Amino acid sequence: SSVAQERDPPAVPIRVLRQPVNCGKGAAVRRGALEAKGAWVLMSDVDLSAPLTEFPRLAEKADACIVCGSRHGRPGMPLHRRILSALFSICARLAGVGEMFRACGKCLFNAAGEKELAVRLFGEDGARGEVVGMGMDDFAADPAGFRARHRIEAPFLIYCGRREPLKGTPMICDYLAAFRSRTGRDLRMVFTGTGEIPCPPKVRPFVTDLGFVDEQEKHDAMAAALAFFHPSRLESFGIVLFESWLAGRPCLVRDQSPVLKAQCQAANGGLWFRNYAEFEESVLLLLDKPETADALGAAGRGFVLREYAWEAIDRKFRSAMR
Repeated sequence: SSVAQERDPPAVPIRVLRQPVNCGKGAAVRRGALEAKGAWVLMSDVDLSAPLTEFPRLAEKADACIVCGSRHGRPGMPLHRRILSALFSICARLAGVGEMFRACGKCLFNAAGEKELAVRLFGEDGARGEVVGMGMDDFAADPAGFRARHRIEAPFLIYCGRREPLKGTPMICDYLAAFRSRTGRDLRMVFTGTGEIPCPPKVRPFVTDLGFVDEQEKHDAMAAALAFFHPSRLESFGIVLFESWLAGRPCLVRDQSPVLKAQCQAANGGLWFRNYAEFEESVLLLLDKPETADALGAAGRGFVLREYAWEAIDRKFRSAMR
C-alpha cells in the first residue's frame, strides 16, 4: 500500500483500503471484493506472479467454469519456477477434471465438439460415452406479424442473447457499419437479450434493440430475419442456432468457432466467415439469392427435427445407456 500511495499522480485510479486490525488475507480479499465497483474483480499477489497484463487472455475464457493458468514460457523466470510451472500444468491436466471424466462409466455430450475436447484433454478413456444432444420443441412463427409490429421492411440480421465482448457483439455493429458503407445496401440489425450494445452513432438508426422478449416474439423475429448472426468464438452448443433453423432461417457464424461451424456443416444450414471480407460476401449471397437462404434454413430445420426432436434424443439416450 505504501508503494501505491507514493505514486503521484497514480498511473491509474487507486484506492487503498486499510483494515483497523490485521485480520489476515481472507478478510482483506473479502473486503476488497465487496467494495469493488467494476464489472471484474481481480486479485493478485504483490509480486505480480500472475501479471495483470494477462487479463485480456483471461477475459477470453470468462464463459468457462475454471481457468487454469501457467507461468510456462514467461521471460526471465528462474529454472526452478519453470520446473514447478511445468509440473503444475501436468497436474492440472491429469487431476481434478480429468479424474472425474475417467471415473465416469459414461459421459453424455451435447455436441461432437464437446466430446472432441474431452478426448484431446483426457484421452479416449476420459471421454467414454456418446453425443446425445438436447431435445428441441418445434414452434410456429409469424414473420409478417413481427415486421408489421415493429415497422421493419428492410432485410435484417438478428442476434439473441447476452451482449458482451466475450460473445463478440462489438463486432456486429462494426460489421454492419462497414457493410452499409461499402455496399450501399439497406441492411438492418435486430437485437434481443440484455446488455449494452456498442454501436457507432452512424448506424444507430438502423439497429433495433428489443431487449428481453418472450419466446414467441423471439421466434417471430428469427423467422423474419435474413439470417441469425452469431459472432462468438466461445460456444459449446449454440441453442439459438437450432431455434433459428426451426424458424426456417440460416445462420452466419465465425470460422474461429469450431462448435458453431461444425453445427452449420452438419446441418448444411449456414455459412461461416474468417474476416469482414468473407462476411460481406456471405451476406450479399443471402441477399441476392433468397432461394439459397431459404434452402439453407430448410436444411437446418430438417436437421433439428431429425436429430434433436425429443424422440431422437430419447432414442440416442437409451442407446448410450446400453
